[in-house]
Order: sequence, then C-alpha cells, then structure tokens
Amino acid sequence: MLLSVLALLFAIWFSPPAVSNGLRMWIWWRARQQGLTVKIDIIDAPFLRPVVLRGFHMASARDSAFHIEVNAVRATVGLSLKAIVMHRSERAIRTLSTEGLRLEIHRSNPAGISLTESGWATLQKLLPGSLDLGRFDLRVEDGSAVILLRNVSLSASEIDAGRFSADEVTIASPWFRQTFSHLRGATKWEDNRLTLAGLSLTRGLDLPSVTADLSRLGKKTVGLDFDVEVFGGKIRASISNEWRPHVSNWNMMGSAADISLAQTSEAIGLTDHAGGLLHACKFTFRGDPRDVTHATASLWTEVTGLTWRDRAADVIMLGAALYNRQVEVEQIYIKQKNNQLTLRGEASFPTTSSDWLKPDFRGDISASISNLGDFAGLFGANPGDFAGEIAVEGIINARERKIGGHLTATGSALTLFKAPIDLLTARINVKLTQLEIEELKLERGKDFLNAQGEIDMSHEHASRGTLALSVRSLSDYAPNPLFSSSLGLRLIFQGRTASIDSLQVHDGPIEIAFNGTIDFTDLQNVGITLVPSQVLFDLSWLSAVDCVNALQFFPVGNAAEPLSAIEKIDLHGDARSGHWSVALKKDAGPGEKDAICAAPAGRSLKIGVRDRGAPEFGQAALRAFHYGDRQSLSFSLDRP
Repeated sequence: MLLSVLALLFAIWFSPPAVSNGLRMWIWWRARQQGLTVKIDIIDAPFLRPVVLRGFHMASARDSAFHIEVNAVRATVGLSLKAIVMHRSERAIRTLSTEGLRLEIHRSNPAGISLTESGWATLQKLLPGSLDLGRFDLRVEDGSAVILLRNVSLSASEIDAGRFSADEVTIASPWFRQTFSHLRGATKWEDNRLTLAGLSLTRGLDLPSVTADLSRLGKKTVGLDFDVEVFGGKIRASISNEWRPHVSNWNMMGSAADISLAQTSEAIGLTDHAGGLLHACKFTFRGDPRDVTHATASLWTEVTGLTWRDRAADVIMLGAALYNRQVEVEQIYIKQKNNQLTLRGEASFPTTSSDWLKPDFRGDISASISNLGDFAGLFGANPGDFAGEIAVEGIINARERKIGGHLTATGSALTLFKAPIDLLTARINVKLTQLEIEELKLERGKDFLNAQGEIDMSHEHASRGTLALSVRSLSDYAPNPLFSSSLGLRLIFQGRTASIDSLQVHDGPIEIAFNGTIDFTDLQNVGITLVPSQVLFDLSWLSAVDCVNALQFFPVGNAAEPLSAIEKIDLHGDARSGHWSVALKKDAGPGEKDAICAAPAGRSLKIGVRDRGAPEFGQAALRAFHYGDRQSLSFSLDRP
C-alpha cells in the first residue's frame, strides 16, 4: 500500500512536465511530417486538467498547395488520455477553446503538396467533442476571390445548442462583392457535422440552416448543405468535394424557386435593375471543374416576366445536359406576348481550342414573330429599326467545318434595318461548303428583289446565280444614292465576277440603259464598269468638283458633238471601308478619278444625255442645264 501511495505521488509530481514535453514533441513530429512548422511558447499540463497552450504559431511550407497561418494567444485543450493511450475510437480531444485566434488560408500553388493520408486521418481524430472559439478572425483567398470574417465567436457542443456571432462577413470577387454585418445564430455539433441556423444576412435574405459535413474528413471528403430564403423564394443546395492527387471530384445539386429578380438586382447593386421572377431552377454537376469534358451536368431554369432596361419577355426557359462530351440542348424557349422562339439541338463539347473553330452540332429552330421590333429589342437591337411579322423554320447541322441544313422564312409588313418590306420569302439550303438560295424575294409596292443561286463558302469563295432588282426611288433605301431616281437591275454571278445584264436608270424624263461587269475578286479593290447603250457627254466643266456624291443627267441637243463623249463609267473601292472613286473614260483620254463622299460635302457629277428634241448646242445646251437642274438660272451666248 505504501509503494502504491508513493507511486501515485510520483505520478502526480512528474506527470505535468511529462505530458507537456510529450505533447510538444508529438505536435512537432506530426507537423514536420505534413510540412508544417509549429512554435509554442508555453505548454501548461496540470494533472487531470486541460492542457493550456500559450503563444501558438503554425505555418505551412512554401511548396504547399495552401499557405496556412494559425496564431492563437491561448488555446485550452481537454484531452482524453484513455482514448490516446488505449487507442480507443473515442475522441482524443474532449473540449477545445481559444482566445485571440487568427487564421489565414491562401491557395498559392495548385500543384503543390497537400496533407498526406495519415495527416487527414489525424485531423479527423483531433475534431473535439465541444468547442468554444472566442473572437477570432478568418481570411480565405483563392486567386481574386476573398472571404473575410471579423470578430467571430463560435461555440458548439454535442450535448447543448451553441451560438454564433460575427461583426462582419465580406465576400469579394471580380463579379460579386457583398458585406454582411452583425450576424447572430445558433449552432449544433453532431456526428462531426456543424450546423449554423437562424442567420439573417440582410433584408430579404435569410439563412435558415447551413451544415458543414466533416464526418469523412479522414477520407479527404467534405460537404456543405444549405437552405436560403432569398427575396421571396428559396434556394437549396448540396455540395461535396472529394480530392485525390491531381483530381478533385465535385458533386453539386441545387434548386431554386420563386426568387424576385427585382429584389436580387437591388441587393447586389446592379446599376440597371432587372424585374421578373426566377420561377424554377434545377442544377447538377459531377466531376472536376478543371476537366469538364469528363464531367456530367444538367440545368433547367424558367424565368417569367423578365424586364431589363427596355427589354421584356413573358417566359424564358432553358434546359441543357452535358454527358460523355455531348451537350444536349433540350429546349431554349422564349415567349414575348405573341412572339415565340424554340430551339433544340445537340453538340459535341470541344476538347481543344482549335475545336471551337469547327463545332459539331445539330439544331432545330422554329420561330413565330408577330412584332419583330419588340423581339429584336430583347436582343439589344433598336426596336424602331424593325417591325412586322415573320415566321422561321429550319434545321442546321455542322461537322468538321462543314455546315448543312435547310431554312425557310416568310414575312409581311416588315421593317428590316429601317427599310420597309411588304413581303419576304426565303428558302435556303446549306450543303457542305455551299449556300444554295432556292428563293429570295423581297417586295415593297412595285419595287422588288429576286435572287437565286449558290455561294461557295470554301476558300474559293465562288458564286453563281442571278439577281433582279427594280426600284422606283433609291432615296427610299439609301440616304445618299449615287443615282437620284429609279433603278432596274439584273445581275448574273459566276465565280468572283458578275455581269450586269441590264441596268435601267430613270431620272425624271431621262431614261438610260447600261450593261457592264462587277469584279469582286479583291474586296479591297472592287471594280464596277458601266457601259451606256447611248452616247453620254461630260458636263463636269459646268461646276468645280472636289468629290462627288451623285451622278446627275441633263439633256443636250443634237449639236453636242463638240462635247467630250463618255465611253464608260468606272467605280473602284473598298467594300469593307467604304472608300470609293468614280472615273469617266472619255474619247479624249482615260479620264480623271473623283472621290465619292457623303453629302453635303460632295457635289453632283453632271453627265449630258443626247435629247433629239432639244435645241442645238450652245445657248440651247445652257437652257437644257437650267431645265434639268430646275434652278432659276439663265445664260446667253452669241456663238453657238
């Protein structure tokens, strides 16, 4: 009995330094295995009482995947010696409390070293039965995204409910920034799952519960479940992450219903507030976000009553799925009053950057638009530039940069880019590298455009077909037309050139016929040659011209032979930049080129047309100029 008493007294006397030194050695050894450095100023280990660590400092190595720093003024740990000595499955730490705790986590090296298998297993065993973290700060950084918690208090127990409070929580990223202040809630700690409940983040945004699942931390798996009441609706989501060397598998499921977009845009600070309702949304994802080609995902969402700026839609629905590198667009549906658009299709997900230039997809499109202006405004166009009814049906598919499909469109009482059109009919086929125009017909009053033919979309860029155009007044379609009155045109395309089969120009009482050619081999130097069917004369001497914006025709008499006759009218220019010039090829020489410019800077290039009914040249020609220009101007010459 005396020896037993002496042994007990010996254990009581020597156990504090033994536990203190043993704990310091164990922490140093385990930390070194995981690439961590730990410094502890003082360890107090009273007999049968919690261990107190003063001045605790821990940091990760430079080559770690995460840079971690943990500092605490004081940490009190209640150890379970029975679980430690006898290797029981019970918790090694019964209680944990801290003072002056500060944690910083930075994702510094994605390819760096993380904890080992034994390290995660040890971390799982060190989860306490109850904890009390008083007034700590936490900063988490991942690239440009930052989460910051200031003056946080957290207590949780497997027996009693705990508490949570935070003076400030800030979330910042390139797309989102928000700060929540004075948060208060309750906690629950059960089966290594920590639940925060009853948090009111801001007006209209409440967090009934959020649960962090650490029950499989030893197997490198964590989870997060949360319910959010947001602006009249609800969001529910479950996220788990299982990471392995060079692989990170995510499982995400979420749903949302009846969320006000007006309140959401106001809360996140959008300068242009949106309106409407996110009526329903479901989302799933499984895989590594860094390798979406081997991931599976699905999305279904429905938005009703959408308004943004001056845009509005009654219903927008989107359904899509990703599986085995295939993207299936189950439906894109847009309804705006009596306007409806439906798109379905499927495509292969590109695996390399070059694959984006040669997409593989197939889609069906169907549209019935009764107000084209409102529908075009939904996509950012000026509603005033479009109007009328149009219906579109078609199938489009592409593979290895080869496009195929069929598209039909019919419309009436249309306005396209401010140009009024009474009737539109189009039937277009796409075959490999050819665009076949079965029929293209535009009508406005007695004006019309008819086109048929094929366009080669390969590197040859060849084309063939015909185009017929009849316009009574070019000013109805162009602000500064080269010809001021009416125009009848028929073109025949072949390869990279086109022949002008006929061109009829009507300017008041004057009627002139042309033929000619168009060469668009080089779009930066397009050439148009017009050959008149009757004799034309150069009257440019009547007014000095720096640049021209129109061709005007005036009748001249039978004795016009002294004037310089025009053989051809040549136009050259850049179809992309819009810089053009005009030259009159005369019988006396090649003629000079004049730049074509916009009104009112330019003037008309005056051309004489022989009028058999007009008087002789001289005084009569000047009267003819007075007649054609319709100005109050008269001249008299003694010599004809």
